[in-house]
Amino acid sequence: MSEQKSMVYLLVRNVVIILLVSLFVGFFIADNKVAYILGLLLGGMTSIAKVFMIQSTMEKAVLKQAHAASNYVRAQFMLRYLITFMVLFIGVYTSYVSFIGLIIGVFALKPAAYIQGKLEPSVPKDGSIEFLEWEEEDEDEKSDFW
Repeated sequence: MSEQKSMVYLLVRNVVIILLVSLFVGFFIADNKVAYILGLLLGGMTSIAKVFMIQSTMEKAVLKQAHAASNYVRAQFMLRYLITFMVLFIGVYTSYVSFIGLIIGVFALKPAAYIQGKLEPSVPKDGSIEFLEWEEEDEDEKSDFW
């Protein structure tokens, strides 16, 4: 599995975990549980769709020239915002979807990405694992010297 595909999988997994935790908490707090569940589902599907849209955008942008890639990425960014706005607009003007559940679902991607960033091991700027080992040995030698 490529690194990009595995990152998509990890982001989707984190979004689903956040949605499940929100669903569990919502069972105790929400008045209209069906509307809350529908809001979480609609918002969660939107977040997961945005993850796959980002993946598709990056795969296509790499193959384009610099200027065309920049314009393409901007257009896809605006499309994702438009989709988010439309889903939130639906939530505001419909009574069968909980707006709170929708907000949690739509914005579940933000904490999912943050959590994934914290779970990733730190890598040196040059990308080599050996650099960490070398740095630790160097620190040990300095401490013995002084």
